[in-house]
Amino acid sequence: FFFFQAEDGIRDAQESRGLGDVYKRQIMASIHQKGLNMPKSYLINPSSFYYLVAEHLLLIFSNNNKSQMTKNTEAENFGSQIGMKVIQKITDDKIDKVNTKEDLIKFICTEFWAYIFGRSVEIASQQDNQIQFVDYEHLLLKNLSSPVMQQQTEYQELCFKFTSGLLKGAFSVMGYDCDTSCYERLSDQKQVQYIYTVLLR
Repeated sequence: FFFFQAEDGIRDAQESRGLGDVYKRQIMASIHQKGLNMPKSYLINPSSFYYLVAEHLLLIFSNNNKSQMTKNTEAENFGSQIGMKVIQKITDDKIDKVNTKEDLIKFICTEFWAYIFGRSVEIASQQDNQIQFVDYEHLLLKNLSSPVMQQQTEYQELCFKFTSGLLKGAFSVMGYDCDTSCYERLSDQKQVQYIYTVLLR
């Protein structure tokens, strides 16, 4: 498990001085930890990860001086940074597994997603330049957000932008420029699904 200690000064009067950067550095530090005696898929401790990400998204959400579009971009870029770091780390010794686009898609569905969230996602559809993944829970919303925040459409949007940003970062590091998005829908069986779309350019 990871233990995080707040940096000096983040609780003083100049709290806005860079608290978001503190959270980012803590998350990135967790990604770079070595030699932990635990399964690789849980190298990022889920509880710590959800907490730090949700706190950073809450900081973005609470900034009334920025438009929702700007906030969405910040959340997506935050996710993209983490996605880039994760895919770089976990492909270091497995680059032979990711020789083609199909290999990469399979790798992201399984090892990449499981490394962060502890489980894989499914491929919902795949065309030449568009891939859709489906998950049945949004773990950031489920595990950490309060019931009140879960009902905040703008905060939900930030969570969706963050998780789609994870995919954008992963694909970009592997040489695929793309746009990503996430939305919620009900299946024919009235089951909530979270659809991630990757549109390759």
